[in-house]
Amino acid sequence: MGTIKQGANGGFSGKAGSVIGSSWKGIDYIKGRPKTSNKPATQRQLEQQAKFSLAVKFLKPIKDLLNATCSSLREGRAMGFNMALKQVLSQAVLGDYPDYYIDYSAVKLAYGQLARAKGSAIAEAGGILKVNWVTQENVYNGFADDKLTVLIYEQETNIYTHGLDNYTRADGEMEIILEENMVGQALAIYYFFTDRNGKRISDSYFAGEVVII
Repeated sequence: MGTIKQGANGGFSGKAGSVIGSSWKGIDYIKGRPKTSNKPATQRQLEQQAKFSLAVKFLKPIKDLLNATCSSLREGRAMGFNMALKQVLSQAVLGDYPDYYIDYSAVKLAYGQLARAKGSAIAEAGGILKVNWVTQENVYNGFADDKLTVLIYEQETNIYTHGLDNYTRADGEMEIILEENMVGQALAIYYFFTDRNGKRISDSYFAGEVVII
């Protein structure tokens, strides 16, 4: 049942017959109720649904982070998460239906103007993950005190964990002792920099895939 607002000449909210009333930012809207369809999904629709489901599952655990790190790509009212999702769907979902998979090397988790550092991730005995990066600086967009954020993605569990805090561009290396239950897990490693004011970031960098030993 719909509710009338501001008297008989006002807008209404809720359902009334075949229409739905709503309001957004003080503007009243009326739209028709969506029609249900009994038609089976086409092959193309099934493929798109499967790709979308895979990409959303991969990115959803870090939705809030992506809203910040991908905000420079925003189109209209789209959030950073939506732009990251668009990138993954167009460039990082590979395979044939129904066996789609994520190409982790093609994923971008941050976009910005700070200099991106290149490096690698190496698994060492004892559950140790060693991440390193080039320490090259410049006076425009690569500063010694740029803070590093490391994202560790567990492929089997679909869980992201963060590396240690307070490492900077100048440090060049980070050693992380992981939990025992991560031994044998396949991980995808990403990192990016944030400047001292927390306002500028770099593009993310894919440091590689490792299996913890």
